[in-house]
Amino acid sequence: MSADPTSASVGPRRILVATDFSENAKYALDYACHMAHAEGASVVLHHSLDLPDPHTMVGGGLKPIVDIDEASAEAERHLQAEAKRTRLGQALVATSVGKYRAVDEILSAAATHNCDLVVVGTRGHRGLARFVMGSVSERVARQSGLPVLIVPLPEQD
Repeated sequence: MSADPTSASVGPRRILVATDFSENAKYALDYACHMAHAEGASVVLHHSLDLPDPHTMVGGGLKPIVDIDEASAEAERHLQAEAKRTRLGQALVATSVGKYRAVDEILSAAATHNCDLVVVGTRGHRGLARFVMGSVSERVARQSGLPVLIVPLPEQD
Protein backbone atom coordinates (compact mmCIF):
# COMPACT_ATOMS: atom_id res chain seq x y z
CA MET A 1 0.00 0.00 0.00
CA SER A 2 1.50 3.37 -0.98
CA ALA A 3 1.03 6.66 0.80
CA ASP A 4 -1.24 9.25 -0.75
CA PRO A 5 1.11 12.06 -1.85
CA THR A 6 -1.70 14.62 -1.72
CA SER A 7 -2.20 14.03 2.01
CA ALA A 8 1.47 14.19 2.93
CA SER A 9 3.15 17.38 4.05
CA VAL A 10 5.74 18.36 1.47
CA GLY A 11 7.80 20.92 3.39
CA PRO A 12 9.99 20.27 6.40
CA ARG A 13 8.34 20.14 9.82
CA ARG A 14 11.51 20.14 11.95
CA ILE A 15 14.87 21.43 10.71
CA LEU A 16 18.20 20.68 12.35
CA VAL A 17 20.66 23.49 11.71
CA ALA A 18 24.26 22.56 12.45
CA THR A 19 26.55 25.47 13.22
CA ASP A 20 30.21 26.06 13.96
CA PHE A 21 29.40 29.77 14.57
CA SER A 22 31.31 30.85 11.44
CA GLU A 23 29.95 33.45 9.02
CA ASN A 24 29.06 30.61 6.65
CA ALA A 25 27.09 28.84 9.37
CA LYS A 26 25.30 32.07 10.34
CA TYR A 27 24.23 32.56 6.74
CA ALA A 28 22.96 28.95 6.62
CA LEU A 29 21.05 29.53 9.88
CA ASP A 30 19.46 32.69 8.50
CA TYR A 31 18.47 30.78 5.37
CA ALA A 32 16.97 27.98 7.45
CA CYS A 33 15.07 30.47 9.63
CA HIS A 34 13.43 32.03 6.59
CA MET A 35 12.48 28.56 5.41
CA ALA A 36 11.15 27.60 8.85
CA HIS A 37 8.99 30.72 9.09
CA ALA A 38 7.65 30.23 5.55
CA GLU A 39 6.87 26.53 6.13
CA GLY A 40 5.73 26.80 9.74
CA ALA A 41 8.55 24.45 10.72
CA SER A 42 10.40 24.24 14.01
CA VAL A 43 14.17 24.46 14.40
CA VAL A 44 16.77 22.57 16.40
CA LEU A 45 20.12 24.37 16.66
CA HIS A 46 23.14 22.08 17.01
CA HIS A 47 26.86 22.58 17.57
CA SER A 48 29.48 19.85 17.78
CA LEU A 49 32.62 20.40 19.83
CA ASP A 50 34.35 17.84 17.57
CA LEU A 51 36.59 16.53 20.36
CA PRO A 52 38.43 13.22 20.07
CA ASP A 53 36.42 10.38 21.60
CA PRO A 54 38.24 9.40 24.83
CA HIS A 55 37.25 5.76 24.30
CA THR A 56 39.29 5.58 21.11
CA MET A 57 42.33 7.53 22.31
CA VAL A 58 45.57 5.66 22.89
CA GLY A 59 47.03 6.03 26.38
CA GLY A 60 43.87 6.15 28.47
CA GLY A 61 45.62 8.11 31.25
CA LEU A 62 45.66 11.32 29.20
CA LYS A 63 43.63 14.22 30.52
CA PRO A 64 41.50 16.09 28.00
CA ILE A 65 42.96 19.40 26.84
CA VAL A 66 39.52 21.01 26.98
CA ASP A 67 37.15 21.12 29.94
CA ILE A 68 34.21 19.45 28.22
CA ASP A 69 31.58 20.82 30.61
CA GLU A 70 32.91 24.35 30.22
CA ALA A 71 33.14 24.04 26.43
CA SER A 72 29.58 22.65 26.30
CA ALA A 73 28.25 25.52 28.43
CA GLU A 74 30.03 28.06 26.22
CA ALA A 75 28.60 26.44 23.08
CA GLU A 76 25.11 26.50 24.63
CA ARG A 77 25.49 30.25 25.32
CA HIS A 78 26.47 30.78 21.67
CA LEU A 79 23.47 28.73 20.49
CA GLN A 80 21.11 30.81 22.63
CA ALA A 81 22.69 34.02 21.29
CA GLU A 82 22.18 32.79 17.71
CA ALA A 83 18.55 31.91 18.48
CA LYS A 84 18.04 35.42 19.85
CA ARG A 85 19.84 37.05 16.89
CA THR A 86 17.62 35.25 14.40
CA ARG A 87 14.46 35.85 16.44
CA LEU A 88 13.50 32.20 16.30
CA GLY A 89 11.17 32.56 19.28
CA GLN A 90 8.55 29.81 19.32
CA ALA A 91 10.09 28.12 16.27
CA LEU A 92 13.12 27.06 18.33
CA VAL A 93 12.28 23.75 19.97
CA ALA A 94 15.72 22.70 21.19
CA THR A 95 19.42 23.37 21.25
CA SER A 96 21.93 20.55 21.19
CA VAL A 97 25.66 20.34 21.87
CA GLY A 98 27.51 17.26 20.66
CA LYS A 99 30.90 16.48 22.11
CA TYR A 100 32.65 14.29 19.61
CA ARG A 101 32.97 13.78 15.84
CA ALA A 102 30.84 16.46 14.14
CA VAL A 103 29.31 14.26 11.43
CA ASP A 104 28.20 11.56 13.88
CA GLU A 105 26.88 14.12 16.36
CA ILE A 106 24.89 16.01 13.70
CA LEU A 107 23.26 12.83 12.43
CA SER A 108 22.53 11.65 15.98
CA ALA A 109 20.96 14.99 16.94
CA ALA A 110 18.77 14.93 13.82
CA ALA A 111 17.51 11.46 14.76
CA THR A 112 17.06 12.29 18.45
CA HIS A 113 14.97 15.37 17.66
CA ASN A 114 12.97 13.71 14.83
CA CYS A 115 14.17 16.21 12.24
CA ASP A 116 13.23 15.78 8.61
CA LEU A 117 15.80 18.18 7.13
CA VAL A 118 19.41 19.02 8.01
CA VAL A 119 20.83 22.42 7.05
CA VAL A 120 24.58 23.09 7.09
CA GLY A 121 26.80 25.82 5.77
CA THR A 122 29.88 25.21 3.71
CA ARG A 123 33.22 26.95 3.67
CA GLY A 124 33.77 26.20 0.03
CA HIS A 125 37.27 24.77 0.34
CA ARG A 126 38.72 23.94 -3.04
CA GLY A 127 41.57 21.83 -4.32
CA LEU A 128 44.12 20.54 -1.82
CA ALA A 129 42.42 22.09 1.23
CA ARG A 130 39.21 20.27 0.37
CA PHE A 131 41.09 17.00 -0.21
CA VAL A 132 43.05 17.24 3.05
CA MET A 133 40.36 18.67 5.32
CA GLY A 134 37.34 17.07 3.75
CA SER A 135 33.97 18.61 4.21
CA VAL A 136 31.70 17.99 7.18
CA SER A 137 28.75 19.13 5.08
CA GLU A 138 29.56 16.66 2.30
CA ARG A 139 30.01 13.79 4.75
CA VAL A 140 26.71 14.64 6.46
CA ALA A 141 24.98 14.63 3.06
CA ARG A 142 26.52 11.27 2.10
CA GLN A 143 25.78 9.55 5.41
CA SER A 144 22.36 11.00 6.21
CA GLY A 145 19.11 9.23 5.46
CA LEU A 146 17.46 12.67 5.52
CA PRO A 147 17.54 15.46 2.96
CA VAL A 148 20.51 17.75 3.60
CA LEU A 149 20.60 21.35 2.41
CA ILE A 150 24.15 22.70 2.04
CA VAL A 151 24.05 26.50 1.98
CA PRO A 152 27.10 28.34 0.60
CA LEU A 153 27.82 32.00 1.23
CA PRO A 154 26.75 34.11 -1.74
CA GLU A 155 29.62 35.16 -3.96
CA GLN A 156 30.90 38.66 -3.29
CA ASP A 157 31.38 41.00 -6.24
